[in-house]
Amino acid sequence: MIWNLPVLIVLSNLFLLGGPFILPYPKTLMHVMDTGVDMPGDDCLHRLVKIQGFSGQKAVAAAKDFRMSGTCKAADAGALILGKVLQQDAPKQAVSWFEKAIKSPSRVIRLHASLGLAGALAGIGKDARARRILEHLGSKHLSVKDQALVLFLESKVRPQQRKALLRRLFIDFPTSKWAQANRTGVHESDLSNDELFERAEGFSRVFDHGEAARIYKRLHGLGYRPVETAWRLARILLFKLRTRPREALNLLKEVEAARGDSRDLLMARAKAYKMLEEYDRAAQIYHTVIQRYRHGRIRAKCYYYLGWLPYDHGKYNQAIPWFDTFLRRYHHSPLRTYILWFKAWSLIKLGRLADADRTLQRMIPYGNNLVAGKAMYWLGVTAHELHDFDASRQWFKRLIDKYPMTYYSILAWRRLGQWYKIQGPKWLDAPGITGPFVPYWGLDRLSGRYRDVILRVRALAILGFRQAAFRTYRRYRHRIERRFRGRDAVRFLRTVYGATGQWRALSETAARRFRNMLGPVPSGKTLDYWSLVYPQAESWFVRPYARKEGIDPLWVYSIMRQESHFSLSKVSVADAIGIMQMIPETAKRVGKELGLAYDPMEFFRPEINIRFCIHYLASLFRDFKGQVVFASAAYNGGAPPIRRMMLAHRNAPMDRMVEDISYNQSRNYCRKVAEHMLRYIRIYAGPKRRRSLLKALYPDPVDYKLGRHVNY
Repeated sequence: MIWNLPVLIVLSNLFLLGGPFILPYPKTLMHVMDTGVDMPGDDCLHRLVKIQGFSGQKAVAAAKDFRMSGTCKAADAGALILGKVLQQDAPKQAVSWFEKAIKSPSRVIRLHASLGLAGALAGIGKDARARRILEHLGSKHLSVKDQALVLFLESKVRPQQRKALLRRLFIDFPTSKWAQANRTGVHESDLSNDELFERAEGFSRVFDHGEAARIYKRLHGLGYRPVETAWRLARILLFKLRTRPREALNLLKEVEAARGDSRDLLMARAKAYKMLEEYDRAAQIYHTVIQRYRHGRIRAKCYYYLGWLPYDHGKYNQAIPWFDTFLRRYHHSPLRTYILWFKAWSLIKLGRLADADRTLQRMIPYGNNLVAGKAMYWLGVTAHELHDFDASRQWFKRLIDKYPMTYYSILAWRRLGQWYKIQGPKWLDAPGITGPFVPYWGLDRLSGRYRDVILRVRALAILGFRQAAFRTYRRYRHRIERRFRGRDAVRFLRTVYGATGQWRALSETAARRFRNMLGPVPSGKTLDYWSLVYPQAESWFVRPYARKEGIDPLWVYSIMRQESHFSLSKVSVADAIGIMQMIPETAKRVGKELGLAYDPMEFFRPEINIRFCIHYLASLFRDFKGQVVFASAAYNGGAPPIRRMMLAHRNAPMDRMVEDISYNQSRNYCRKVAEHMLRYIRIYAGPKRRRSLLKALYPDPVDYKLGRHVNY
């Protein structure tokens, strides 16, 4: 039996592009396309996929009639699916399916089967057995979402403790759908101040700092633990939400009056003054810290900012002495390369090109295309301005040879073309991988246990149990992967790791296994190997969403690679979430634009994370007039500050404008995204599309008539 692939593609696109993006078909329908659709003899799997696609009584009727085939390689996953379908309308039958699923070798399936079984037993009045299951689960290995569900189920099977359990659910898991007031009957007005404080901590645990700040502000106004609530609220405003620095400063003054100042308090106050651009006051605090704390990295950070503050306001003559002090004192600080660059850029701005050259050459031994490559590029530019044209050409060629296909190498090619009439790189007109990916599960190369493992992995992936699928595969992967070589290995790895959602593992495995075949940059003979290092991750969601929003999917993959290296579960230091790393406050605003509620417990799901983030990217793309590097910087640092920086340097050429982005992280980020995108367009784009995307990456001239739709 063979699936009708074109019909599936059309159906899935209709579901994705029309109305809400929640799929009426199984959430893994897209995976079926890329995980292999020819599954001869596996009628059991076909029917389970169809049942997932049904709804209401049709689904219940299909589940009741279902008979599990003895050849079904994912009978435990199928039993779990059937139990969930039947749980609401036929709980007795659901119990029998959950009991089958609970014997699964997969911990993930056992866990969800246990939760489903407890719920079904509660539905038919077998509370004692349900309680035993929930007690056995405890909280070990449970996600926050599952902990909330356990507490909700406990409230159903322990009627005498129901009110207390629902109250605890409302306090500890405030973002869970089980904890909403309409389910628990509890409202914030019913809580004591101690309970409100705990609820705020519950919001912080799931990175909803906006709601936590709201409660801390209320408690502070009530005089409850005023110093602690002031300190927590101030830190959220400064380091999480990064808003309302004046309010944060007033709160910090309250803390200082009660506790006296400390190193953390001083640095928080300095950050508030920096956000307000009251740089003289921030500098006073840094001087105080230097005098008070004689050891540690904190002093280096203070010297760094004492130079950066005047530098950021264009007072380069005041900044340079501080940069020199830092360079004399700190030879091994990770901030040293930034300081060298700030000094060099200050000298370039002041027209002291010979002095700038000496500083730029000090950067070259550090390596790295964003340090040494940048130094080589600007050495080429300054040599040209000093009319040393031979040196200028040599620096550009040295950069291209040392760091090919990077942000600065393309700038160097442009300068060679503009100034010296040297043609651009040959790869611009080379073919890329433009055909569809053909899945390969390698069943013709496997037998016995390993064949059964791959059949089970495939079945679990198609049914949506990607984590369970990878856990099944991981135990045998080294022994299985040894059986594949060359292009077969490429196709097999892309199929298995893509089906199980392990894009980061795919990229790292390929970089390690094929390191001797990759070469310095993608080329005609190595494109297949490079396609694993730079995969089109979650393409079944990216392509239709990007098409709907009018942006190129290759940009989206480049953002993913820089943000999380394709990790679905990553949380950053700034509490950005998921594969494309969006912070909750931004997600709330984007959700309003999309007409979709932001749920922190669901935001790790790639189809949701990608939908929100692509919409935000597309809005930035329009505001920044299709200029990808600047839109990427705004995705990292926020649209308003990047817009302000661009307008402050209006009419600057593209290479100078990027260097004037004062946020180190955003400046590095947008150049790394450009580097990833160069490799993506070499691998996957044809010559026409490649040239179009290069124009978006390297606009000449820069369009400074920016939009203002995104003001957050």
